[in-house]
Amino acid sequence: MLGIALAWVVFAFAGVYGWTIPPLCLLVGLTVWQHWPLPALRNRWVAIGMLGCLIIPVLQQWLGTTKNPEQTYVAFLILASAAVTCLVARTVAPAVVYRIVVGLTWAVLLIVLVLPWRSELVYGFWAPIDGVHPVIMWPDPQGYVLWPFGPFVNRNDASCWLLLALGLSFGGRSLWVITTLVIGVAMAGSRSGMIAAGIMLLAWSVPQWTRLTMATVSVAITGLAYLLLTNGEGFQIEDHWRNWNQVVALVDRPWLGVGVGAWPLFPGIPHAENQLLQVLGEGGIVLLVCVGLLVVGLGRTTSQRWTDPWTRGAALGLCGAGVQTLTESSLSRPANLMLAAVLAGVILRNTR
Repeated sequence: MLGIALAWVVFAFAGVYGWTIPPLCLLVGLTVWQHWPLPALRNRWVAIGMLGCLIIPVLQQWLGTTKNPEQTYVAFLILASAAVTCLVARTVAPAVVYRIVVGLTWAVLLIVLVLPWRSELVYGFWAPIDGVHPVIMWPDPQGYVLWPFGPFVNRNDASCWLLLALGLSFGGRSLWVITTLVIGVAMAGSRSGMIAAGIMLLAWSVPQWTRLTMATVSVAITGLAYLLLTNGEGFQIEDHWRNWNQVVALVDRPWLGVGVGAWPLFPGIPHAENQLLQVLGEGGIVLLVCVGLLVVGLGRTTSQRWTDPWTRGAALGLCGAGVQTLTESSLSRPANLMLAAVLAGVILRNTR
């Protein structure tokens, strides 16, 4: 059932439409029933952070601080589904999770490859709500070949899924799978995704690094990647500063934000272009702290189990997605959030 739930959320346009969420909740509920009873979550940092992320949208509804109650309700269902999926993934063998995720990723890449080129529609027939985001692959006599992104709305969302799958594939240690996923990230054409994939490959290739060395190099490379991404052609660091300033001016309740899932109501800012910025804008400082608790909890568990290839691979997948979302909001897509929850479950799984 876990595989069916993931398949639904990714192939139903990555879950960007509200009508795709009730079936997702039903499938997640059936998955819980299949794996019941679930073992207790021993990581207190993650438990508190997860509970806080679920309470905040309810609190926003109760206090009336959300700008879009309907979207906040949908966002709560998505967050609850992701939290439950994380708890369920802890009970599934990592090798089984790996086969599920890689199988779905093959299907995503196959859809991208076989659908007609020059199509501006998802699956060749559906007009996406977020506009057309073609990848320029190579020039042809009539201009450029357009490359559809399968079930995803744009290339950055597809790249985030591939990065998460790439991290899990490190645990599987299959060179041809890793190579194919890296090629897939390059095909997606996301600059942030390609930089994140490079960082992940570097980190995986030097497993003998100490924790201090790993942390230092990761911070340095992440900082360099941020500078490269925010100063590249077509995107300047001033865009980020303008977003920050606009969010500060628009959020009249900085502690709780404008409502989880209510970001499109911001005039002139259709996308946050930064995941932490979107978290801060939608859920305020409180939600940002809860996300920080999740990161701390996962980091502590990863540090304790760093020698385990599945844990290390899942952690690198989450880190890669984190680097990519320095200039994107790809983890706001339900499909990517659900896969990130699965990777978190792999890290938090109970050892026998």
